[in-house]
Amino acid sequence: MRIYIYTVKHDGGFSPNPFHGTCTLACCKPQIRKCANVGDWVLGISPKDRDQRLVFAMKISEVLGFAEYFRDRRFIAKRPNAAKDRPRREQCGDNIYRPVGDGEFKQLPSFHSDRENNLEDEENKQHDLGGKNVLVAERFTYFGTNAVLVPSALEFMLPGRFYRSRFDDAQRDAIVAFVRRLPAGIRGRPTDWKHDDGSWKATRRCG
Repeated sequence: MRIYIYTVKHDGGFSPNPFHGTCTLACCKPQIRKCANVGDWVLGISPKDRDQRLVFAMKISEVLGFAEYFRDRRFIAKRPNAAKDRPRREQCGDNIYRPVGDGEFKQLPSFHSDRENNLEDEENKQHDLGGKNVLVAERFTYFGTNAVLVPSALEFMLPGRFYRSRFDDAQRDAIVAFVRRLPAGIRGRPTDWKHDDGSWKATRRCG
């Protein structure tokens, strides 16, 4: 079991996406998605200007390819409806890569596309698909704007510029003990979210 910890620069409900009963990481962080396995933990920490608090923690229950993720009926609700008049929970879906054959994908209108011009964003597309996999967690805690302070005894786990995954056994055990005590499910709205949009509350269930 490994633990991957990274800085969440943009917390808008898209990456990770904690809605519809599972927490998924389908975009951004390609190196983590390429390496992580079932049973591993992924933790997100807010930037230094937000006091490096814990934004989310997810224990990976499935690792899917992009075609599998798109076709799986369990994750249809995570396909985005990018119309600006829709609740943000619908706009920020991360199931954005539709297989079109021969290993190619069409990027749906989403937070990673050029929505103004209804075009794909090739840079984001290549970056996302470079991660090969989508990480799915039934067991997760998502705090968003209610991100919690990391205990001083665990400050060793705070990431640097990229991500941190090398811990000794004692450090790993201490991190896991901490995250296992956290309350499950969605505990707050994403940081980059309109205050008058309560759609983040619509699904709080998790495994």
